Amino acid sequence: AYRCVANLLGAWSHDAACAAAHADAFKQIVAPHISKILDAISAPISDGVTTVRLAACTVLLNTTALLKGGFAASNTWLDADAAQMQCVSLCAHALGSVEAMTQPSEAEALYRVLTAFSTTLEVDSSAVELSRDLDMEAALRSLKLADGAPPKLAERVNALTSTLGAKRAKQ
Repeated sequence: AYRCVANLLGAWSHDAACAAAHADAFKQIVAPHISKILDAISAPISDGVTTVRLAACTVLLNTTALLKGGFAASNTWLDADAAQMQCVSLCAHALGSVEAMTQPSEAEALYRVLTAFSTTLEVDSSAVELSRDLDMEAALRSLKLADGAPPKLAERVNALTSTLGAKRAKQ
């Protein structure tokens, strides 16, 4: 079921023709439920088996792509600020509380959470502010990647840490 939702959300941000052809229907069907969808993926991110966790992390990633891609700006049924804060909170939860995320079998799920977090930070400054409040820079610095973890994980962690540090320095 999570994979289906991930694909539905991904269609908007990855398929311009689909988005253009079905934008109104998509907004009416999906937008009112984004908050519920984000609520629903917390448990599988925390406690799901690898395949379910990966699907839930993909839902998170695709939701952040929707927010960044302007879906929220053109949508009156979606509280974009609340959805963005929910995404940051889910990323914080996954990175700070879910020990399984650093296991080798979870590398792709972790990468999708890190990418979702990065995407959320690009939407606007409120995500950066919440990330500071949640001390995400420290959480990223203390993230223990598994031996043999794909290099893209360390690269993403380093980029996020630098981004948060640079944005803090500008304040």
